Amino acid sequence: MKTDWERTTPVLVPPLHVMEALVARAEPGQRVVAIDVLSGGLANTNLRVRVTDGDRVLRIYQRDPRVQAKEAALAKRLASVVPVPEWIAAGGAGELLPHPWALIRWVDGTPMDALAGHARELEAAVRSAGEVLARIQAVQL
Repeated sequence: MKTDWERTTPVLVPPLHVMEALVARAEPGQRVVAIDVLSGGLANTNLRVRVTDGDRVLRIYQRDPRVQAKEAALAKRLASVVPVPEWIAAGGAGELLPHPWALIRWVDGTPMDALAGHARELEAAVRSAGEVLARIQAVQL
């Protein structure tokens, strides 16, 4: 298995005025406080957008614009089965950004790799992940 994947698409961080317009359109009254690039994405850009009442993730679909609709449909279908972050807003290419995008409510959590060396916590997390995956597998898509 390849372990050293490299990003081939440049990270896209929109100017602050674009981020403010996007947030204002999605959540009137909210104000952008900070923007951080999230690690891990190889094909799309994921930004943590800190707004006045919490955090959001702005996902910009750079590689395949069709993925946005697929992810939105999956989130909607699975929301009654497993915990799914709330999709606040979404837009197509040319709607404030050159690529399709989604603004999703941030969910705090601990990455699995951060539990290395903590056997009890890791076991509980793996068990919980397995239970969630079993519920997903039972869903007819």
